[in-house]
Amino acid sequence: MRKANRVILVTGSGSGIGLAGARAFLEIGDRIIVSDTRLNKAEAAAHALGGDAFSLAMDITDESSEEQGFALARAEAGRIDVLHANAGSPA
Repeated sequence: MRKANRVILVTGSGSGIGLAGARAFLEIGDRIIVSDTRLNKAEAAAHALGGDAFSLAMDITDESSEEQGFALARAEAGRIDVLHANAGSPA
C-alpha cells in the first residue's frame, strides 16, 4: 500500500459518494477531514471511517461557515493538501 500522508478535506462526506471518496483516500494513508452541514452526520462518518479522520460542520452555501470550516481544519491538521469538493448545493 502506498503511504500518501496528505491531509484531505472532503466536503459532503457525511454519506454517499463523499464518504466513499473519504474512505478511498484513507485507505491509501491520507488523513481525512470529514465535513457535512450537520456535525452529527460528520462525526458518525468519521467514527465509521476510523483511522486518522476527524469531523467538522461546514455549509458550502454559507461563506462564513466555509471560512470557519477551513480555519478549524487548518488548526486541527496544520495544513490542507487536497480539497475534494464533493458537496453540492440544493437547487
